[in-house]
Amino acid sequence: MPKDLVRGQDTSPPAEPGRTIEVNLDELEGKLHEGVDLVGYRLTGQARQIHDLSSHNFISCVFDHVFANEIDLTRCDFKDVLVKDSHFRRCLIQASTHSTSFYSNSTFEECDFTNGAHTGCEYRHVTFAACQLSNLLTKNSRLTDCTFDKCETRTHVFEGNVFLRTAFIQTNLELRTILLNFGIKRALTSGCRIRDERASEAHTFVDEHELRTVLEAHATDPLALLSTIYFTDGSLLSGGKDVDAAFDIKSWIGLTHQPTSFAQLVESLAEFLVNCFESDEVEIHKILLLHDVTREILAKSADDAAGNRARLSFGGIHLALSRIVETYLLLLADALRSTPSMVHVLVKGPPSVAHFEEVLSEVLTHCGVSIVDARPHNSPTELMFVELIPGGRFFLIALLLATFVRFQLVAHSTATREQPPASKPKKKRSRSDVAKRTEFFELSAGLSAEQQKAYELRLKALMPLTSLVVELKLAVSTQLIQKLRGVIIRILE
Repeated sequence: MPKDLVRGQDTSPPAEPGRTIEVNLDELEGKLHEGVDLVGYRLTGQARQIHDLSSHNFISCVFDHVFANEIDLTRCDFKDVLVKDSHFRRCLIQASTHSTSFYSNSTFEECDFTNGAHTGCEYRHVTFAACQLSNLLTKNSRLTDCTFDKCETRTHVFEGNVFLRTAFIQTNLELRTILLNFGIKRALTSGCRIRDERASEAHTFVDEHELRTVLEAHATDPLALLSTIYFTDGSLLSGGKDVDAAFDIKSWIGLTHQPTSFAQLVESLAEFLVNCFESDEVEIHKILLLHDVTREILAKSADDAAGNRARLSFGGIHLALSRIVETYLLLLADALRSTPSMVHVLVKGPPSVAHFEEVLSEVLTHCGVSIVDARPHNSPTELMFVELIPGGRFFLIALLLATFVRFQLVAHSTATREQPPASKPKKKRSRSDVAKRTEFFELSAGLSAEQQKAYELRLKALMPLTSLVVELKLAVSTQLIQKLRGVIIRILE
């Protein structure tokens, strides 16, 4: 990229697209520029009053190792700006709009963001220390490994954001901050209190036990349900009717009145779930459920402008989730090839067939299998399942693998790959043998054959382009998945 080096007096904004003007603030005397909009500037060094930054909007600019002490940036808009390795101390950043900007390895110390709006931004390793955040609205943004330390929040501040490993220290939060965002967890808060209203109105502070009451009050709001569960539990591994409702497409449709907001909401949920999966905080079953929700939205999208918009939004979400789903399906195929006709599973509990027939009664009926033996296996118990109906073994393994978090999925995949080849030749199966599943998982991706409406993950042969959750008999309650996670140790090869 072409660059100009500026060391002295006022400079003009770049006349050509793609040109960068380098400004070393340590060497610049006088006002940065007479114009309002600055495009394509790269600023370094210490900002001083003589530079008069308060008269500018910054567009496609870079703040690189900038130190700004008591600089007035009121009503200065930031658009497509990169701020990295910078420190802003006691700066006024009031009534300013920050959109689609990126902040990395930077600190805002005792800064005032009152009446500002931050939309579509990303923050990584950013610290907000003793900042005034009242009447600031941060929306549809991502905050990763950030810290809010002793900040003032008289309003809810955050809405529709995704948080990842972000800590709040002695920073009071409004209840809506938890309900309207993904990824805030109590374990990453210290000395924080939760108000039920904004600070300027009559309010009380909510304790952790009262948050459960909040769940009941928001039973029809899946965003509030999942956000509150994650805040209190620190993961999404729990199950129950409220969690089942949160992954019901009908619960989501009523949340917004226009497609763009709905797509952003589901996109945030998908990103949050993928982050949780990478951190072993959600099992594959909930990923499969959301994957099926996006499939259903795509299938029902109309052949018009609104339908095209839905396919663009949800098609991308569907494909992003398909990356995880494909790993699951390939592991399922490998497990079926390497598992004999009898499925061996290590479980927690006594070596009693009767005990596990009672504990796993719903699983046995749902999958069409039975327990033929329960024997001690070191300290755990080894259960042996056989199928009662064709495909029972297949559905059982699919259900067991669906309880895995990422670490378990990777570990099982590694164990399957390292398994030594069988010494005996494989028995040749007839074409009618249901256990022959080789053709099940030849995967491809492309436009749907039905009027080319959507870009989809395709599964060959007996797995049509319908619901994976239905075809794999995974339409079970999240409470059953949670129960299985408490019993199953691993599938034996």
